[in-house]
Amino acid sequence: MYRLCQSCGMAMKNEDVLGTEQNGEPCLDYCKSCYKNGEFTHKVDMQTFAKNACEYSQLCAEFANQTDRTSEEMEEYCERLLPILKRWK
Repeated sequence: MYRLCQSCGMAMKNEDVLGTEQNGEPCLDYCKSCYKNGEFTHKVDMQTFAKNACEYSQLCAEFANQTDRTSEEMEEYCERLLPILKRWK
């Protein structure tokens, strides 16, 4: 069983991909691409996200090469997934 990053939806299958808290401890909710030293790496809030959801989904689609999805499929997946994740609720 693995966790999904509650910001981008990436599967976090091992501790190497976990983000970090300010004290250096691993963060179980967010990946290292989204969360480092207790802060989000992409400065996007819910209002910005709502206005730019497509843009953020396109950013996530760049990770399609790490999955069995095409860029278009990954973007579509992110558009459905992101709004239900902890960061965006």
